[in-house]
Formats: sequence, C-alpha cells, structure tokens
Amino acid sequence: MERRAAWVAVALAAVVAVTTWLRAPAPAHSDFCSYYAAGLLTREGRAAEAYDAAELERTHRALHDVGRRAGPFLYSPLLLLPSAAFATAPLPAAAAANRALGAAAMGAGLLLVLLAVPGLRDRLALTAAFLVAHTSSVQLGYENWTTILFALLAGAALALRRERPLAAGLLGAGAVHLKAFALFALAPLVAGARRRALAWTVVAGALLALGSALVVGVEPWRRFAAQLSGAGDAGVTPYYNKCSLAANLARLSSEPREWVAARAPVESLPVRAVFWAGLPLAAWGAWRLRAAPEAAFAFGLAWTLLFVPQIWEHTELLLFAALPALLPRWRLAALALLAATFFYAGLQQQLLREVLSGARPAAALGALLWFYPSLNLLVLGAALQSGVRRAAGGRARARAA
Repeated sequence: MERRAAWVAVALAAVVAVTTWLRAPAPAHSDFCSYYAAGLLTREGRAAEAYDAAELERTHRALHDVGRRAGPFLYSPLLLLPSAAFATAPLPAAAAANRALGAAAMGAGLLLVLLAVPGLRDRLALTAAFLVAHTSSVQLGYENWTTILFALLAGAALALRRERPLAAGLLGAGAVHLKAFALFALAPLVAGARRRALAWTVVAGALLALGSALVVGVEPWRRFAAQLSGAGDAGVTPYYNKCSLAANLARLSSEPREWVAARAPVESLPVRAVFWAGLPLAAWGAWRLRAAPEAAFAFGLAWTLLFVPQIWEHTELLLFAALPALLPRWRLAALALLAATFFYAGLQQQLLREVLSGARPAAALGALLWFYPSLNLLVLGAALQSGVRRAAGGRARARAA
C-alpha cells in the first residue's frame, strides 16, 4: 500500500513538472540574466564584481538591453559556480536549460511534500492547489532559483519527519547558501529534538563556503557579507508585489506611484523595527514547539515569510513545504487559500491600474496586499497549534504505554 501511494505521488509530481515546463514563458529579461552576467564575471576571474551593482549592470547591458535594470546577485558566492557553468553556453540556451531545471525542481519539491502528506484525498488537493496557485504559476517567468530553494526546504522537512538529521542538515545548508533567510526557518530546531540537524546545517554550510572560497576567492565572500548587512539601508522597497510586513508598512508611508518605482531603500524606523520586533515571537514559538521538530520548521518558515523584508509573491511558494506539519483541517484551509490566488494576479493588476489612474483609492489595493501576510500568519498559528497538540498526544501515548 505504501509503495502504491509513493508511486501515486511520483505520478502527480511528474504531471506538475511537465505541465509547468510546457507553460513556461521565455521572457527577454528575467532574474536569470543577472545570474548569467555574474557567471561571465566569474569566468573572467572577476567573481567579486558580481556583487558590484554597477559592474553587474554593465555586463548585463552588454548581453542585451531591454530597457530594464539587472537585479543584484543575492546568492552566496557558492552559487557563482553554477552561474559560471551556465555562462559556458549562449544566453538563450542557458535560459532554456534553467527553465527546465526550474520545472524539475518544482516537481521534485512537490514530490517531497506529497510523500509527507498521508491520504490520497489530501495529496490530490495539494497537487490541484499547487497547479493553480499564483505562487507556482509565476515561478518560471522569473527564472530564478526559488524553485530549487523550495525543493531543498521540502527535502529538509521530509528528512526531519523521518529522523534523518544528516540529510536535513545537508539540504538545509544548500538552502541557506541559496537564500540566507532560510536559516530562520531552520533556527527553531535549536530548541528541540533536532539539534543535530541544525549542527549539520552549520558544518555543511561552512564546508561549502570554504570550498567555494578556494575557487572564487575570499573577496566575493567579503562583499556578500556587506550586502547581507544592508550597507546602511533598510533593505526593502515598497513594491506592490512584495509580501512582508515590512513592505506593507513601507507602503503605508508612501504614495501608490512609489510602489512601482525603481529600486530604492526605504529609510524608516517602522520598516527597520518590524523584523527585530518579530524575533521574540520566533524564540517563543521555537520553545513551545521544542518537542515537535516538523511543526517548529513549519513555524519558522511561516515566520520567515512574514517578517523577513525581502519576500516577494513568488517566494510564497515555500509555504507549501510547511503544510505537511499542519493538522488536516488547517492544511486544507491553507490549500484552499493558496488555490484562490489563481485570481490574485489579475485582480492585483486591475486594482493597480485603477489606483494609479485615480479611479480607486490606494486602500482598495492596499487591502488586497495584506492577503499573503494574513495567510502566513494563519500558517504560523496553525503550525503552533498542530505541534502542541501532536506533542501532547505523543506524551499521552507514552504515559499509557
């Protein structure tokens, strides 16, 4: 029976991967252009300049000019190595390979989530929500590596469930190198029964950093550390499609025209303070869930999506990795809301046009932009309740035995 269920999960994940790949756009400009430019600099022996915004922009413009700025390279220097590998091929071929990799990563991530969810009904509901959710459908248009981050975190969550701390640590280390904020999803494990997983994350992450420094040098790491520190700015722009609490606070203090302006730091105490104000909640949740590592991970992931400033709509894909830890009723409620985001983008764009034209007040769009923070808050609370109840049930069974 278990083998049959696993094959059902494989089939569902394969359908999603193929469907995702077939409907993937081939945009003229995407996040991958920045990765490719960073790879070119690395191949030329100028890896540190991948973290120089002006030099990365010049390299990007030499590839093609579509009237849009290149985004920064927001990954650790370890990721300069695959970027350099992609840069051995022409940009169109490299971008096509990256889209295929993204589709495969989404299928793999979904498979790992499905394997952690019991019951055919819940697996079918999860697959259906994944197929239609806005957070999934937009992924390959960005052509970034959030898809790989999703697969790594889903794998780490499954490894925690199956009590494999080494596997969880290795996958967690890869996730942290992809996005440093992944460490906040893993940090609650320090208070509970999976400290070994966190220890392996630290050890493996350090070894990966050391190995990459031997190849690309120490200077890229110094510049990456400076980038993480924020270089004196708040690290968030009031883009209308950012989802964190900090971004929403930034929008409350700015005009709608600024929501779609070019990148600029938002210097305000509320924006800076919201992340630090959330840390006591993270510590309290970690302590409450110290006997429930899966729920602690889900809590940490939802906390990350809520409080880390640089969270975009497409980053909300990671929320699927938290769902297996929830009690069934909470999981289905979250899936229903994620499926409803199928209508989110169209409504968002329509409201934005009307707000910018003056046909509607800014509050009309502002109310919609609280949807993802509210969903993350729901999952945060659901992870807390699910973990506490399951831990209490486990203690009761132990006493009865």
